[in-house]
Amino acid sequence: MKTIISIFLTFLSMPECYSQYIDLTTIPKYDCEHKKENLFVSKGFTFVIPDVTDSILNERMEVYSSWYNDTIKIKKESELLRADYYKNLWIVGKISDFKNWKRFKLPIQKIDNGFIFRGAEYTNNLDGISYIDTNRIAYVGNDNMCLFGIREPSYSNGMDFTITQNLRKTIFGNYLNDSDSINVSDLRLLRENNYRFYPTKFMNFYVSKKIDSFNIDQIEHAQKSFCQDFCKFFNLAYPKEKIKAFFHSDQLEILMVSGYWDRCGGSIGGLSPKGEIHTKGTSTELISHEFGHKIFESNFGSSDDKVGYLSEGVIRYYFNSKNANQYYKDLEIAYKKIDGINYISRFDDYGRFDFGDDYPISGVFTKYIVDSYGIDKLNLYYSKFEFVKSTNLIFDKSFEEFINDYKEWLKKEYERKEE
Repeated sequence: MKTIISIFLTFLSMPECYSQYIDLTTIPKYDCEHKKENLFVSKGFTFVIPDVTDSILNERMEVYSSWYNDTIKIKKESELLRADYYKNLWIVGKISDFKNWKRFKLPIQKIDNGFIFRGAEYTNNLDGISYIDTNRIAYVGNDNMCLFGIREPSYSNGMDFTITQNLRKTIFGNYLNDSDSINVSDLRLLRENNYRFYPTKFMNFYVSKKIDSFNIDQIEHAQKSFCQDFCKFFNLAYPKEKIKAFFHSDQLEILMVSGYWDRCGGSIGGLSPKGEIHTKGTSTELISHEFGHKIFESNFGSSDDKVGYLSEGVIRYYFNSKNANQYYKDLEIAYKKIDGINYISRFDDYGRFDFGDDYPISGVFTKYIVDSYGIDKLNLYYSKFEFVKSTNLIFDKSFEEFINDYKEWLKKEYERKEE
């Protein structure tokens, strides 16, 4: 029997004085080098899906296979040969759709209404699990929708296993020294034990117990004012749901408690997974920056489906409208880089965004769209998915013409600044 090395239990009804603070240095660590995955991939592998598929599974498999330039075979379960079961397999899909689940020899037990992992039953429709070993990877659950929770907001393969519930990561852990012992934790308990909860009519705030100085009333008032001005500025509706705002004391807290485990290295000031914002500290502008993402998301869908030149650009453009000096600094950068940017890659590849120079340039680019076409056209463009193809539909010109017009506008804007 596998031994649980560390698991943290609490009850939501317990008063704060009885909740035990969890030392984040003791919880499972994310492997930023993806050692197990790299070993798994180095030996070659096959993607395996059930014989029964749907549009969600097919779309996810297009994404997963694209990580390897579509060179990896995808086999349906019925196409597997006896020899395939001795090879590395990446199993993806709804557990109940697999006919011979036991043949995969995973530590995930299939039951009539869900699955069992480490003695716990998971029977809700949106319960899922990611599991990785040197010869098996599994992205599976009780519905193919679970695949979105497994992949977002972070790449799961740096943890040996992650349970997702209602498309959110909850329980996660690692096996220790290739033994049966594990280190396991629960994001819900980290949030319950390590954060103070301040519910308001406008937002729900969660403040790290390591943060001593803050004023929730002032923070709420500032964000109410920001929301009103931001929505008016962009002709947007107020958010449909109350936002959860988490304020963290340091880099470890913001990464581990937000679930963005794979943001290894560097310094992250703010993040905005679905329905939440996370900031390091309580800076009003930083909170508003992430809140702005949630407002656009409420109006036009997840920022994960938008290119950075728009999702970050609208935020940068808004704050530049309040700060002329910052705008001129950004304009200087955009002008110097006018011919050094592969614009089509920025709008065709969702993951292509340099969090250095692309931040200021995206704000300038957004100003070009607004100055040339107006806020409503910007919002219409933001609402699309295939941005390169959409330029002809929205702006009545090809993407190349669109970029050439931007460059001409940028030259004139820069010359006007120099006057």
